[in-house]
Amino acid sequence: MRPLKELKRQLGVHYETAWAIKHKLMQVILEREARTVLSGRIEVDGAYMGGECHEGKRGRGAAGKTPFVVAVQTDPKKPASVLRMRMQVLRNVGGKERKAWFAGGFVKGTKILTDGWKSYNFLEAAGFQHEPHAMPGGWRSARHPAFRWVNTVLANLKGNTIGVTRWVGKAHLDRYLAEFHFRFNRRFDLLSILPRLLTMAVRTPAMPQPLLKIAWMEHRLVQA
Repeated sequence: MRPLKELKRQLGVHYETAWAIKHKLMQVILEREARTVLSGRIEVDGAYMGGECHEGKRGRGAAGKTPFVVAVQTDPKKPASVLRMRMQVLRNVGGKERKAWFAGGFVKGTKILTDGWKSYNFLEAAGFQHEPHAMPGGWRSARHPAFRWVNTVLANLKGNTIGVTRWVGKAHLDRYLAEFHFRFNRRFDLLSILPRLLTMAVRTPAMPQPLLKIAWMEHRLVQA
């Protein structure tokens, strides 16, 4: 989806109007992508989006950053073949948040690869095959062969976000994540993206602009 300033120029409208159009379309995408279901072999990792902070705690639980989780499905017989993905913003990095996310959108019995963080301890009891891997920490973790694709996706996501939007607030991050994996999941059929988006838009209930500011919280309450 076009950056806001370019969308404003292309449509010949005020910035606020371009913002509303963009976020209404992203809300349509968010509601559609919430129905994505993954199976097979899935690489999972957590990440953060937010401004750079030079003081205070780093890593999990750091202030000023918004945590989110990424799951990338690959072919069990061909791990080098990445298929689809899902992402979602988390209120915190605890297991309760992750458990609620895994309750829908994942086929039971699926193999889930994680970094062994304690927040994933519920996976086996929830009916998944949990394959934890001890991470070396720092930049070395990004090169772990078991997480090749989820790390590649995260790098592309952050590069796209920083390069296009510069900064995304927590209240709207779920929409930007949904926009990214909407394109990613349809990357082999690019010509279908616009017709699918238009079809989804006419089938989705109207979203008046005032509701856009609270739509993120409504979406999270539904997911919970």
